[in-house]
Amino acid sequence: METSQDVYSEILYSTVKFRVTGTQLIFYAVIFLVLVLLIKIKLNTIRYEKFAAKISGPPAYPIIGSLLEFIRTPKELTKHLTEICETYGPEPFKIWFGCSLAVILTKPEDIQAILTSPNALEKAYMYKCLKVGVGEGLVTAPVEKWKKQRRMLTPAFCSDNMKKLFFPTVKEKTDILIKNLNKEVGNTQPFNMLEYISDAVFSTLTQTTIGFNLDVVSKQGTDLKQSVLKAMQLVAVRAYSPWLYPEIIYSIYCKFTGYESVFKQLHTLPVYMIRKAKEQRKMGDKPVIVNDDNDSVENKKKRLKVFLDILLELREAGENLTDEDIKYQLATILSTGYESTTITVSFCLLLLAMHQDIQDKVYDEIYSVFGDSDEECTIDNINKLVYLKQVFRETLRLFPPAPVILRELQSDVQIFSGNYMIPKGTTCIIAPMNTHHRPELYPNHRSFNPDNFSPENIAKRHKYSFIPFSGGPRGCIGEKYATMNMTVILATVVRNFSLHTDMKLSDVKLKIDLAARSAQGYPVTIRPRNRRKTT
Repeated sequence: METSQDVYSEILYSTVKFRVTGTQLIFYAVIFLVLVLLIKIKLNTIRYEKFAAKISGPPAYPIIGSLLEFIRTPKELTKHLTEICETYGPEPFKIWFGCSLAVILTKPEDIQAILTSPNALEKAYMYKCLKVGVGEGLVTAPVEKWKKQRRMLTPAFCSDNMKKLFFPTVKEKTDILIKNLNKEVGNTQPFNMLEYISDAVFSTLTQTTIGFNLDVVSKQGTDLKQSVLKAMQLVAVRAYSPWLYPEIIYSIYCKFTGYESVFKQLHTLPVYMIRKAKEQRKMGDKPVIVNDDNDSVENKKKRLKVFLDILLELREAGENLTDEDIKYQLATILSTGYESTTITVSFCLLLLAMHQDIQDKVYDEIYSVFGDSDEECTIDNINKLVYLKQVFRETLRLFPPAPVILRELQSDVQIFSGNYMIPKGTTCIIAPMNTHHRPELYPNHRSFNPDNFSPENIAKRHKYSFIPFSGGPRGCIGEKYATMNMTVILATVVRNFSLHTDMKLSDVKLKIDLAARSAQGYPVTIRPRNRRKTT
């Protein structure tokens, strides 16, 4: 007969046995799930591995791929990426990001195949880092949404709008820039040109985009500018930190660091201006268009039409645009247009300061158009500055603002090199700077030579050997606007000042995050121009 002690012992034994068995079950379940995950990863990578075996690339290891190659500071990474491209290029080569395959392309023929393919319109995963700041605007939107946006917005950037809507503001803000630069005349110590260009570009962008006059209400404008800069820095941190890619982790990171408020601040002013513009339209206060330089004084004093008004008109015409859609399109233009324009103009002026002979040639061309008069810039006379445009393009060749262009293939795409068929799901990486520095395309590629863009030299090269604004259907929609803005600033600055620096081109060290910039800044001194030819 069992005693109570025996029963208790049996129950205790059964409980311990169950616990051991339960622990083992959990252990085996975890092992099983890990195996299933590894098998799934392997099955997903088999189709990549067959293609990847045909091309070279840096060493890759199980699970992590080639990630060890990229654990570096931005400055070190810039140099290392150049070394990788020189080692494995110019033929297509591979990099494994964990179990994801990326193919780096530098040949113009291969770049054209990707940028013009309807199966390569999707932006790669890294662009999702931008969504926290600019939502699903033109830069980050999925293909189907982007197609609708592009169709709607392309007319906004037509030549007629450049002349009537945006040029008057560009000219006005550039005149203010010249007044501000006059403070540096006589100063023998170099100053960072970027600080002045930055203010002018951002002031132009805010007024042509949302109708906000930065020169009148400086506090709100300064807050917006700082929020744009901080937001881009935060996006760069995420882009170079794969462990921050998961949304939930990045959300916690932003809340913990207090950075969440930065993105809210980025949207505050655009949201306010959307509401204000809607109220003005309800009251019948429609913006005007300046038809030419002789338009009536009364008309010029009225509210000029800006990009925000164009978006609201599209909605009134029946387009499906919510306030949030409009907010994100405005944030996209402010964020992406600001840095690229500022950096390119600053680089161009620094390069002219380094190369006095080229600067003299630019000034002589400007003098041939304007003479010694105070005639205002117009679209027509700016278009006559052919050599200045060559200088501008050569600057973009040496220092393209976007370090990389990333596309994720939605179907297999064939490229020129080796007639390779790159498989669906691969990320294609196009690095404009590497293509722009290929010696067979640009002899003496490390030198500053605007003759690279003479008509006869352009005719010798492949169209996709120069891609500062990307290319194909998903190229930069604001290229004409950015080019006009930069050309006006460059022409006006060189017309009024001679630029000087002790810095040489070989001294420039690049710092790359979301854009490629000079790590030393853009140090120059300026002197007032004597309005006469240099020769």
